Amino acid sequence: MDAAQCLATLKALGADAAVVSDIVMDPAWRRDPDSVRSCAAATTTNAFRDDGPRRAARARACQWLRAKVSPDLRKDWDAMIQLGQNDVVETPQRSEETAEDAAGDVLMQLVSTGSLVDGEMDQTLPERFGEVLGPSGKLSQGRQLAREPPVYLLEDFVSASERQAMLQWAAAASFAHSRIDGGVYADSARSQARTSTSCAVPRGTLPAFDALAERAASLIGGRANQVEPLQVVRYEGGQRFDNHHDAGTVRP
Repeated sequence: MDAAQCLATLKALGADAAVVSDIVMDPAWRRDPDSVRSCAAATTTNAFRDDGPRRAARARACQWLRAKVSPDLRKDWDAMIQLGQNDVVETPQRSEETAEDAAGDVLMQLVSTGSLVDGEMDQTLPERFGEVLGPSGKLSQGRQLAREPPVYLLEDFVSASERQAMLQWAAAASFAHSRIDGGVYADSARSQARTSTSCAVPRGTLPAFDALAERAASLIGGRANQVEPLQVVRYEGGQRFDNHHDAGTVRP
């Protein structure tokens, strides 16, 4: 199980996956007792309705999250899971939400925040960010095509074997309609401005993707946990993503 599968499973089972996402947005959640207990409680929302297969699916998602919790707080996690399984208070879910909507929200959560990825996200700027991407920037490994905005061409940045591995992985992956990020306090949404399909690639999914993130980060003196979580985007005939602005959270 990976991060996307974990959140999609919880949503499908009627758990409060939105609360889980909000909690794990802060990488320090796994060491905070209140956050750990709240996250565990959210994963067991509506657990009393589970039959055998649903109970097994929820257990896999809970176990995946539990592995992220600091070892000294796993007893707290286990206690809340046990308590939640006996809770018979039903929490209403949005009946109009489809499985694809849920998958799209999971994708945007991963791509915009890095939630649930292995290793903590570092939102500080890489040391050579300004040197490379500033108005007088220079990237020694690439050929500069434009200065404002800075555009560089890097030949053979991905090897043939890496490309093949990535394409094989993508051929078997599950894609959902690409989404527009609604921000921290709103769900992502479909938009006529973006008609492609996408699939999140959390770190640890495939060595070729991890190597690509490391290589890209090193260009500006950074590390892989300073790179936005990767995604594969598929464009078929006539699909597009109109002019738009990307944004992210950084600390100086």
